[in-house]
Amino acid sequence: EFGDYTAVLDVVPDGYELKSGSASSQEVDVQSGDNEKIIFVVVEETTPSPTTASITVEVRENSETGNLVPNAKVTLTNPSGVESLDNYTLASGTISVEDLTDFGKYTATFDEAPEGYILTPTCPSVKEETVNAGDSDKIIFVVEPTAKVTVSVVDKDTGDEIEDATVEVTIGTDPITGDPIKVTGTTDENGETTLDLPIKND
Repeated sequence: EFGDYTAVLDVVPDGYELKSGSASSQEVDVQSGDNEKIIFVVVEETTPSPTTASITVEVRENSETGNLVPNAKVTLTNPSGVESLDNYTLASGTISVEDLTDFGKYTATFDEAPEGYILTPTCPSVKEETVNAGDSDKIIFVVEPTAKVTVSVVDKDTGDEIEDATVEVTIGTDPITGDPIKVTGTTDENGETTLDLPIKND
């Protein structure tokens, strides 16, 4: 039967879209002896460029794959010097800051370890991460459990307790500066001070 025919593109293959400006329906007049052709032009789909990013800060026990440790305090500063998190308590051991539009270098500072923990000596207390559009970056601080150790200072001759003596215990070396990391305390009127020292597993 000759006359006008209409072709409609109902379904575009996955991963493709109809080329901009192309019609999804076309008409053709078919007459005797014709060999008509209808062409629909499709192109690969384009993914919109991301306009935001996110960064997650975690605190974990003994390694970057260890259990999350709650209640550490951290500060996160964006590239403009504004504190996205200010001495923030990670109640669940992690926090994600979403929909970031200020791209560049973010700085995370470990402010305070939770009760019963100390920042692992090999883990820097300040970490930086460069965030670009579309990124989902992560900064992990590693802590380790501590035990309370009471140290007494007495006069070797009289045995009297020494007040206001400074006690220092070196627990590691700062991975950035190479300086020794020390836990310090000052003795009380009984010549004692209690230090939180990391529990060694070796």
